[in-house]
Parts: sequence; structure tokens; C-alpha cells
Amino acid sequence: MNNLSVSPNSHSSFWVKNMFVAASILYGTLPVGGISLLQAQVQTFESYPYLQKAYKEEKKKNWPEVQALMEHLLSREADNKTAKTLLIRAFLGQNKYKEAEAMAEKVSSDPEGSQQLQNIRTTMLSKGLVQENVLSSWLKKSKDNDKTQLINAYIHRLASTQNPDVALNWLEKNYSQNDSRALRKTRSVLAEKCNKNDVVIDALSPLLASHQLGRDDLRRLGMAYINNLDPVTIDNLLPFVSRPEDKKLLATAFVFKAIAQKKGNLAETWLKHWENIIGHSSDIQEMQWNLAVANNNVPEIIHLSGSLRKPCLDTVEVLADRDADAARKMLRSCDIGEQPKAWLYLAERLQDQVALENHPLSSPWEKQRRLVLARIYVKKHQEEKALQILPLLYPDIDIILARALLLEKHNRFREATIARSEIYKLNPDTDSLDHLTYDQVNAEEYTELLQTVSEHVSRSFSRHYTLLPLSVQDRFINSLSKNMPLIQKWQASKTEPLLASLDYKHRAIFVGNVIPHISSDQEISNLCRMLPPHESNPDPDGDTALGHCAMAQHRPGEAAIYFSEVQRERSDIWPVLVYALSAAGDTSKALEVWREYGQIVPSESLATVLARDALQEKDFSSLRKLIPDLTSDIPDNDILKAKLALHDGEERIALSLASHVMASNPSIDQTMAAIQIADKAGNYDQALNWLQSIWEKYPDNADLKLEYGMRVAGLPERKKRLQALPLLKDSSKLQPNNIKIGESLAWLFLADDDRPAAMRQLEQLISLPQNFALTKEDQKQQVQQRYMWRRTHADLSRRDHITLASIWSPAGIGEVVGNNQLSSSRRGVGQNMQMGWWDHAISDSLLTRGKGLAVYGRFFIDGPGRTEYAAYLGGAAGVRYKPFSRLNLNLYAEVFDQYTRYSLLASSHHKYPTKGQNSNTVDMMIRASASFFDQGDFRNDWREDRSHWNERFLYLDGAWWVHKEYFQGVARYQQGHSWKLPINQPQTIMPYGFGQFSSQNNNHLFREDFRAGAGIRWQYWFNETPFNAYRSALTVNIEYQRGLAGSLYERANGVLFSVGVRL
Repeated sequence: MNNLSVSPNSHSSFWVKNMFVAASILYGTLPVGGISLLQAQVQTFESYPYLQKAYKEEKKKNWPEVQALMEHLLSREADNKTAKTLLIRAFLGQNKYKEAEAMAEKVSSDPEGSQQLQNIRTTMLSKGLVQENVLSSWLKKSKDNDKTQLINAYIHRLASTQNPDVALNWLEKNYSQNDSRALRKTRSVLAEKCNKNDVVIDALSPLLASHQLGRDDLRRLGMAYINNLDPVTIDNLLPFVSRPEDKKLLATAFVFKAIAQKKGNLAETWLKHWENIIGHSSDIQEMQWNLAVANNNVPEIIHLSGSLRKPCLDTVEVLADRDADAARKMLRSCDIGEQPKAWLYLAERLQDQVALENHPLSSPWEKQRRLVLARIYVKKHQEEKALQILPLLYPDIDIILARALLLEKHNRFREATIARSEIYKLNPDTDSLDHLTYDQVNAEEYTELLQTVSEHVSRSFSRHYTLLPLSVQDRFINSLSKNMPLIQKWQASKTEPLLASLDYKHRAIFVGNVIPHISSDQEISNLCRMLPPHESNPDPDGDTALGHCAMAQHRPGEAAIYFSEVQRERSDIWPVLVYALSAAGDTSKALEVWREYGQIVPSESLATVLARDALQEKDFSSLRKLIPDLTSDIPDNDILKAKLALHDGEERIALSLASHVMASNPSIDQTMAAIQIADKAGNYDQALNWLQSIWEKYPDNADLKLEYGMRVAGLPERKKRLQALPLLKDSSKLQPNNIKIGESLAWLFLADDDRPAAMRQLEQLISLPQNFALTKEDQKQQVQQRYMWRRTHADLSRRDHITLASIWSPAGIGEVVGNNQLSSSRRGVGQNMQMGWWDHAISDSLLTRGKGLAVYGRFFIDGPGRTEYAAYLGGAAGVRYKPFSRLNLNLYAEVFDQYTRYSLLASSHHKYPTKGQNSNTVDMMIRASASFFDQGDFRNDWREDRSHWNERFLYLDGAWWVHKEYFQGVARYQQGHSWKLPINQPQTIMPYGFGQFSSQNNNHLFREDFRAGAGIRWQYWFNETPFNAYRSALTVNIEYQRGLAGSLYERANGVLFSVGVRL
């Protein structure tokens, strides 16, 4: 059977079952009515594997699997009770109480199922999973005992989750008329927790006569009667109490309740009644003793204490609050024995001086006896007796402490300091130090206080870092001002631990007190190092210290802030404030403070500072007031006077004073001031001589070398400028990122014809990181400056320039009909020209100086109309020379050749030679061109720092053909405004206007043309590298020309279109 499949749909299971039934019928094995039994056996056979599997999973606590198995089994065998039971367990194991309850209700027909259902519902109620309406429906279907159990579970849940009052109110509201014993007991338990005695009595008293109350119920009912102080009900209850100890408990509780309610007569009456019942006993005496204590019956307390043999000290403690004299009398008769602590406590409580004086104790209680007795003496104003019993040399710190306290109380501080010193020696902690310094201040022993604190700090600092108590810090700082000589004698090694033991406020005050008495900058620096700079302190002394520290550490701005705070409370601080403000650069505020205090000058050094400030602010009126306070023949003073003379226009006097300064072995700063005076007086040579002299005196001074080099680099003579080259090279090594040095070096290299070095220097400048700390405007200038370096580098890096252009003009010059003769018909029909230009520089020295010598070649292809091309072919080769660096003038000399193709012109409506005739000429051309007004802000160049700019030029060009004696001239002025296109490419668009004059002179036939127009130009810049700006540009122009006068083009109007690329 174990080898058969257990699948409910398997073929084998179906075959076995039917085979078994069929065989039974065939062989007559089934009795009449036995079919049901047979089916039950078959069902058991089929359900066994599922149940076996479910039991195994139950042991593993695999409740979902158990649930799945049993649900499947019940789907086949709906009445399988074992499956239902296991399913209920599976639901409970998964906390599915509602499903478990529903299933249990289906099997509740038998006692076992009913109990299981009851248990599940009870659990659900205790867990708070059931609402009151569900409980009501359950109660309607439940038996009495089950109802009580369910109600108890519900109210216990209410009591635990909310409070007993809620549970009791619910029970009273819904089941107050229920007389079941269980519910009454439940009501009594809840009522006891709620201190509702009447409800307890109402619930339990009906059950008393029928003996249905247990021991706890009787105790509960008895305590309710006792709380109501009803002796009659207690009498009625006692016969039902079987155990003597329970009766004693109730009787004792009644007595104590009556005593607590201050009903002594009731307690006494009940006690006598109780004594008549059980007879005289120690229990009765104990209750009588308690009653006597409650009634403050001292004789009875003493009598009963003796009878009960109560401890003597316990009786004394009871009597202490009722009759002190009786208590003292009994205390003196008590045996101290092993309770000296209790005896001392009672003796001090009763202030029993006699007992303390006549009962010496063994150690360590003798010390406590002395302390207690001393306190009693002090209370009775017997201080001398107290001091006698507290000797100074007693080997105990508590005794000495008591002596010190006694002396402090009576303002005997000099004697107290002796006691406190002994305490400090025995226990050198901060608390002992605090009390000792307190007594020293009151005894005016300031020197001893400073010495004590110093020694304490030195000793404790060697072990660990701790701050002194604030009170000790206050006393130390206050005593400091009264004993400055001691501070001056202190060693530096004591200062650091002392400062470390003070908080910030007291540390600042200490530094402020000490700094004025210290002359060493190093010691001041060491002191200030212990004073953090970023903490605020409202105390004037502390702010003064912080200000002095800031000045000593070269932070005058911070010092000025501190001194300004102090000035609000101390006016004598203003000179120091002036020094700080001046050093911080706030010269106007320094002068304002000086004027605020009546323009008083307490010292010449302050006058010098104020004079410098007045000069800085160009307040020459104040400077004149301060000059008389300045001693003559002092370089700094003479410089101030010289600058005043400059302001007054007396350059000769200023130079005389500056020369006097230079003759007095001046410092570097004084020399630079004299040089500045010479510059402003216009004597640049003298300034340069003085600068050279001071540099020769201090050749290793980098600043002087740089200043001298920059000045020499700015001289107009090239040879003198080159003297700055080695100086600026040295300065560049020290300041490789200095832009001014780098630029000056680049220009000097150019002046020295060293093009590679100039390019390297420009590359170094271009490679410098961008300074993002600048303002937005300065950053734009920095970007444009970098672009100009790249532009210069690009100009130096190339020798060859190529230009290609195509021009379509509205009309050309008069037609050539042969032998260079012009046709009488001069009306132009338009012109197109394509041209190219190659230029090669051949001189480095000229190139680096902004000049130039180059060879070039050019060609052009010209046509007389818009559809006819290459009627004229021409080419030239020559030399170009740019003689000036600051003037854009170019001189040309070239060999020019023009080739005319008559065959091409034959198709024209003009009269030309017959087809097949050709002519060509070779001539020498001399040409000059110049442009003006096109530099600086009006140049035709890309701008990195702008989005739009102005452009203009005046272009002059004249050419002379030597052999032909033919002259052409052009003058054109053009002005426009360029805008960058809003794209990520370097493109611009520029509308412009122009005026142009042209002239020709051929064989003394002079023709001219005046015209004006407007156009638009598009430019695209390209071909850049990290070190080279855009080296190429594509330009497209469209312009409208209007003839105004002249015979050259007969004032013809038209549109010109041109395309050009510069490579």
C-alpha cells in the first residue's frame, strides 16, 4: 500500500479502490449495510498519506503546508474530523484566528470541538481581535459557564489595555444583574483595583451566607469593610474566617486603618473588643503600642516598649518627636553597643550636649562625635569650645575642615587660611584650592594666592590639562593687578601652563595685564599664541589684550575692531586705535578718531602716522597741521614735507627735500618714496638714477631689480631698453606667473630681434592659468589680453600669407581698344575679377620690430562684364617694404604683365580688334598704400571680450606704371559696426557705409569718380591653435554704390559682390 501513488487523480488509486469494491461484491464479502463501512475504510486508506505528511509538517511548524494538505483532503473528504482539527491548528499556528474560529464552529457539535471553539474565542478576546457585537453574538449561543469565561476574557483585555475602571464600568453596565458566582468575583476583583469598596461589598456579600467565598474573597470583602470602618460587618465576617492568621490580619488592619483615619477611640474600642475575643497577647500589646504612638501617649509608649522589649534607640527615635526631654533621658541610658552611628544621629537630632560630652567613642566614630559636638557648640555660640574640640593638628581632614568653616563663619580668614592650607596639603584638588584662595583674598594675601595658583597649575599641568575653577580664575586675575612685580619675575615656563588653565575670558585679561610689562616680541608672541583669535570677549581688558596680540602678529584690522570696542568704555585707548586703523589701511577712520579727540598729538610717532594717513587721504589741510610736530632732517618726515610741497606746486622744494633724503643713507622704502617724488616732479632721469643707485646697493633685492628692470624696459631708446633684458629674466625666474614681467620680456625679445625667444615667452604667457578671482570685467580683459598674445604669436610664427578674392563690380574702367587707347565710349557694362596674392617675409629683424621686407607674387583674371571671364590675364612679382612700425604704410615695386585676349572680346557689342589678334605688355609698377584710423578699438580683428564693436579705416592706394606713364589712385573711408553671430563659431556680421574717390591718368587724360554707398559684410575666422589666434578669415561683402560725380564711371550705380579668403 505504501508503494501506491497518493495523487487523488492518479489512475492507480482509482483502480485499487474499484478493484477492492468489486472483489468484495463478487465473493460476497460485503455484509448487508456494509457498503458505508467499506467506503470509510477506503477513505481512511486514501487520507492516510495526507495526514501522515501533515503530522510531519506540523512537527516542523510548517503551517502553510499543513493548511494546504488539509484543505486539499477536505475537498475530497469534507467530514474528515482529523483533517479539520489539523487545519484548525494550522490556522492558529499562522495567527489566522478568524479562520480557525470558523472551522472550529463547524466541529463544535461534540464536547471536544466545543471546548476547542471556546478556547479559540477566549484567545481572540484576550488578544483584542473581537468587537463587542461579535462577543454578543457568541454569548447568545453559549452556555452559562462558557459565557462567564468569554466575559472574563473580554474584561481582562479591557483592564490590561485601558484600565480597570473601563472594564468595571462595562461589566456593571451589561451584567450588573448577573448573579453568577464567577462574575461576582470578577466584579469584586476589578472593584478592589478601582478602590470601590461598595461595589466589592455588593458583589461578594450575597455569597457570604452560602459559604461560596474562598480565602481571597473573604480577605477582599473584609478589607472593603475595614476601609468603610464598619466594626459590625467585621464582627459578622470573622466567624466565616477559618484561619487565625487571617483573623489577626483583619483585626490589625482595622486598628491601623482607624489610627490612620485619626479615630483613636474607635481603634481603642475595637482593640478591647478584640482582646475580649482572643485574650491578652503580645499581638494585642503591639497594637496597643502603635495606638499609643498614634495618640502621642508618652508614658504608655515607654511602658509598652519595656514590656515588648523594644530596642532602646528605637524607642528614643519615637520619643524624639513627642517628648525631647524624655528622649534625652532614655538616650543617656541606652547602651551604644554596635549602633554608634544611630546613637550619634539621635544625639545630634536631640542636641544632647551632655550625652556627647560624656560618651567618647571608638575610632572612627570619635571624629564624628567631635564634629557633632562642635556643631552644637557653634549653635550655642560657644565657638572657643568648638575650636578646642577641633584641634588643627588632629590627623583628620574633616576635623580641620570643620575648624576652617568655623573660622570663616566668624571672618577669621587669616586663621582660616592656615587650616585651608593644611587641607590643601592633604588633598590638593581644585575644591581645596577654591576654598584656600577664597580665604587668601579675604585675608588680602595676594602674593600667597598668586604663588599658590602658580604652584598648583605647574603641578597639575605636568599630569593633565585642566581648567581652574571660575571662582579661582576670578580671584587670580583680580589679585594680579595688585602684585605685578611678581608677574615680571615669573619664568616663561610658568606662563604656558598658567594660560592653559584659564578659560578664554580670563586668559585674555591676563595677557592684557602682562603685555604692557613685557618688552620682548618673542615673549609677546608666545603669550598671544595661547589666545585664539576668533573668540569674542566683551571685557575691555580682554579686548585690549586681543588688540595688542593682533598688532604684534600683524593683524591690524582685527586689532582695530578690538580697540574700537574698548574705546566705548575707555577713551585713553584712542592713540592705540589710531595706530591700528592706520596699519590696517583705514586712514580716513584714523583721522576721524584723531579729530574726535581734539586733534591732540601726544607723541611724534603718532604725528608721523597721522601725517601719512592725511597724505593718503589727500587731506592736505590736516597734513599742514601735523607738519610742525615733525622733526626735520628725519627722512620719513622730509618725505612727508616733500609730498606736501608737490601738492602746493613747489617741485623744486620737493626735489630738494627728496635729495636730502637720498643723502642720508635712506632705507629702501625711503628711497622708493624719493623716486616717486622725482617722478611726480617730472625729473625722470633723476628718479631712474636714484633707483639705479639703490639697486646697485642692494643687488640681491628682487623687488628693486624688478622695479629697475621695468623702468629701463620702458625707455624709448632701443639699446637702453635691451639693458633690462637680463634683469627681467632674473625676475621672471622668481615670479614665473607675473604677467607684466612676461609681457615686457616678450617685447624686449622682439626689440632684440630674437623672434624664437619672443615666441617662447608668449607661449609661456598664454599657458598661464586663468585667474577666476578677478571681477567679471577684469576677466574679460584677461581673455582679450590672452587673445592678443596669441595674435602676436601668430604674426611672428608665419612668413607666408596667401589671399584669394573674387570681385563682381557694377562697372569697370573704359575699354581698351588697342595700343592702350581708351574707347570714346566709356559706359561700363560691369566687371568681374578673380585674384590671388602670395607674400613671403624675408627679414626676421624687421618682422620683430613691426616693420617688414617681403617678396610677393600676384595674379588676376579680369572680365568686362558679368558673364564674360578672363578677357584680361595679368600677373606680377615684386618686393614689399614696410618702413615704419607704428604706421601702416607699404611700398611696392613689381614687374607687371597683362595679357588681353581679343578673341574673347569679339563677341561683345563693343568694337574690338578682329578675332585672332592678341597683345601683351610688360611694365614696371611702383605702388604705395597706407591705412589710417583702423587701430585700437577700430581694428578689423576678432574680439574675445566683446559681443560687438566698431570698425573703420581710411585706405589710400596709388600705383604708377613706369613705361606706360599710367597712374591709378583710390581713397576710401569706411565705417561700420560688427556683431558676433549667436552661434558657437567665430562669425560676425557688419553693416557699413563708405565714401570712395578714384582717379586715373593715362597720357595726361585725367578721369575721376566720387561715390558713396552702404553694404554688409560677413566674416568667418578659422585656423587657430592653442598658441595662435585665428590665422585665416573668409569674408563676403555685398554693397550698393551710388555715383556722385566724376567722369571715370560716368556716375554709374550698381551692386558690388566680393568673396575673399585670407590664408
